Amino acid sequence: MTAFAQGISTSALYGRWLHSFEEDTASEQVYRREGWSFPRSRGRDWFSFAADGSGRIGGPGADDRGASSPMRWSLSNKGVLQIEQECKAQLYKIRLEEDDKLIISHED
Repeated sequence: MTAFAQGISTSALYGRWLHSFEEDTASEQVYRREGWSFPRSRGRDWFSFAADGSGRIGGPGADDRGASSPMRWSLSNKGVLQIEQECKAQLYKIRLEEDDKLIISHED
């Protein structure tokens, strides 16, 4: 069953989500919960969402060691995820399939 963005509670996003680029389409990116059985890769981008609206964005660094930076996040009642990092904000349309598949696309 698919829960569309308007039906997603903020608590459904808590935790760490890793980019499952193997499942991406031309218009959407797929993220899976930490612990998912991913194929081997040299690193994956990730988001981490905390209950207080804080979080981190990370991925492989230039030398293949992980790198991350802080962010703030919020989810509107229209299902738009806003991620603020330093002086910029990004908006995403999201949907959650089952409990372990987060699908995002850029908000126009």
